[in-house]
Amino acid sequence: MNDSVLKQLGAAMAEQEQLSGLMCPFCNGGGSLERTLSMKRNGNQISYICHRDGCKKKGFFLVVGPAPLPATKAAKFSKALKDLKELPAGVKDMLAAKYHMNTTDLVRIEAKWQPDMRRVCFPILSPERNLIGYTMRSYEKDVKPKSYKAITNFALPALSYYRCWTTGFDKLLIVEDQVSACRAANTASAVALCGTNINLTMVRHMKNLLPKRVVICLDADAFGTAIKIQERWGGMFDKCKVVKPPKDLKDMERDQLRLFIDTAFGE
Repeated sequence: MNDSVLKQLGAAMAEQEQLSGLMCPFCNGGGSLERTLSMKRNGNQISYICHRDGCKKKGFFLVVGPAPLPATKAAKFSKALKDLKELPAGVKDMLAAKYHMNTTDLVRIEAKWQPDMRRVCFPILSPERNLIGYTMRSYEKDVKPKSYKAITNFALPALSYYRCWTTGFDKLLIVEDQVSACRAANTASAVALCGTNINLTMVRHMKNLLPKRVVICLDADAFGTAIKIQERWGGMFDKCKVVKPPKDLKDMERDQLRLFIDTAFGE
């Protein structure tokens, strides 16, 4: 979600329990510029929903503030983030089998396990490895919704970086999800948008790393979005191009992924 919008709304929600008639940063109101976003504060949780039929985005963010935590869903999630465990062996095996992750990948991504919610929690990390929040992902059919994004540090944009120690940030691959970014980092540094939304704050944060070449590679079904990102923000970088993967990066075999990334960067 747009970082500046979050900060503004977070400040407003300190004084109010509910806001409505807001511009949705996901759909920007569509063609008619409708103001259909509503937000509600419950303790340290701010939930949001866009009521526009073409969007319907919804979710929640955890915020740091003086408000006491009631015995509600907000308190549940706050407690959940404080009760993270090491990944069970069975979950590690699942990730290794599903996404071809080896020991190096599992160490780099620093994933944790939330036993009560039965979710893999992927930390959202800055280039300096500062914690910004978590993507809390379910891999079980009966555990829904599939994914939550819990932001606990609003000082930084919700981008998760994975550095390739061979190339540094000279090459930067922009992808959707953390598993794809983590696996790509064996070949080139990568940043996960944790979705497909991007804004000026995010772009400036990436630009500060001084990448010489940037490649945008969202999932194949979001190729149109990748083109729009390049058209709007590509000029902020020295070199920026879009590539369309034959399948999601996280689903590629190791050799296929390495070859695809090398080709994308013209090597």
